[in-house]
Amino acid sequence: MILDNNDTDVPRTWKVDVCIVGAGAAGITLARDFASRRFSVLVIEAGGFIAEADSQELYRGHSTGQALSDPMACRLRFFGGTTNHWEGWCGELDTMDFARREWVPDSGWPITAEELAPYYATAAQTCEIDATSHAVTGLPAFDASRFVARGWRFSPPTRFGTRYRDSLARSNNVTVLLHANLTRIEMSDTDARVQRVLLHNYADVASSVEAAVFVLACGGLENPRLLLAATNRPEGIGNRHDLVGRYFMQHLEVQGVRILATRPGPIAAAFAQHERHRTHLTLSAEEQRRGRLLRCGFGVSDADPSSRGTRALTAIGNDLAEARWPDELGTRLHSVLTDLNGVARDSLRFLREEAHNLSLLIYGEQSPNRDSRVTLSDARDRFGLRTLVVDWRLTETDKRSIRGAVMALAAEFGRLQLGRVHIDDWLLSEDNQWPEYIWSGCHHMGTTRMATSPAHGVVNADCRVHDVENLYIAGSSVFATGGYVMPTLTITALAHRLAAHLMRILT
Repeated sequence: MILDNNDTDVPRTWKVDVCIVGAGAAGITLARDFASRRFSVLVIEAGGFIAEADSQELYRGHSTGQALSDPMACRLRFFGGTTNHWEGWCGELDTMDFARREWVPDSGWPITAEELAPYYATAAQTCEIDATSHAVTGLPAFDASRFVARGWRFSPPTRFGTRYRDSLARSNNVTVLLHANLTRIEMSDTDARVQRVLLHNYADVASSVEAAVFVLACGGLENPRLLLAATNRPEGIGNRHDLVGRYFMQHLEVQGVRILATRPGPIAAAFAQHERHRTHLTLSAEEQRRGRLLRCGFGVSDADPSSRGTRALTAIGNDLAEARWPDELGTRLHSVLTDLNGVARDSLRFLREEAHNLSLLIYGEQSPNRDSRVTLSDARDRFGLRTLVVDWRLTETDKRSIRGAVMALAAEFGRLQLGRVHIDDWLLSEDNQWPEYIWSGCHHMGTTRMATSPAHGVVNADCRVHDVENLYIAGSSVFATGGYVMPTLTITALAHRLAAHLMRILT
């Protein structure tokens, strides 16, 4: 069943088994797993079925560190969340991503790749991708001790809000409540449990929800914001060790490397997208240990270096054409202009180069960094919640790892006589200077990280806030490390795993 909290005749008090806050990939996956079960479930969604100015405005904040894509443009605050503009890239984190790496401080998850494997299989079905890896063919004979070929898989892409709307509307035990903004999390006297949450619609009418279990599934920025802002506890909820909002990570999709190939056609063909698969390279575990490097993946494109920006501009242009409110245009035009600067520079540079250049696509991991964080400003939104401040910080390790991985690949291209690799000066310099703008995929991760101890993370291996008996968190904010692969498939797998855990403890 789907109800609109703006309607005058909806209930103003709720008592359910499970309350899920947020209807993006994580929230909708959780709700679907509970459908047709004996548990009563309420899904709270702040927006409606389409983007609306009143809702999107509540994401407004600002950044103080490394320039990042406008959070208002990255995140979509309506049913389906950011899957509404997802490009569909899917990949699994592997064994090394979950393991503790002694050369990467604060690395290591309290769960293993093997433990998540069956949930990845289910997530593949949810994201409507081929569950099996495609055969890698046509690649040059890269040294297998240094490089591993892997494959991206592509969702159609699945728009969770559109694809799964009807099944949730037909559910007799799951209710989706639209236009319901969480404005307060009320704790028990001992702070051991969430007692209830308060909601407001856009007419400022209040509601309350009591539940046996609460799940925040609002993304890598909004999850920590709610823990910090939606309470009268000075330090926030789950923040006894000052970790909520810390370890903010994104993926580093870096330009600035070009290949002057001797035979560009076969190389480009080997890395091209075929139907819903695409091959890429990553450094082997041995090579990463040897160089003490973070994870990094490579693709090759025969398009000019501005192709990524061109696709981004096309997508934003489509959003502009479909925009349903005047205020949004300013935000999206800001994103267009930001990306256009980089596109123009790279396009002009490409025109000066020979046509047999290939562009190296680099997908880099960011190291867990305690000082990269989300905090709150003194400004408040219409419901009185303090707005976000994002301080994204990159380190010399992040840059050294990308440089080391690129140098290893350049040496391999030379050994195989495939061509020469040109690396921009900023990446070659051994400092922590970065281009003014780096495309990050808008992948916000790590701000309520998973760890065995509350001294090292916000949630435990079951995604429960360490100090709160009935509060769980779903989504990429629980990632302890981010790897280099796009996060949606892992978000979905973790949501399936959390649903199974919750059903066990509620039985």
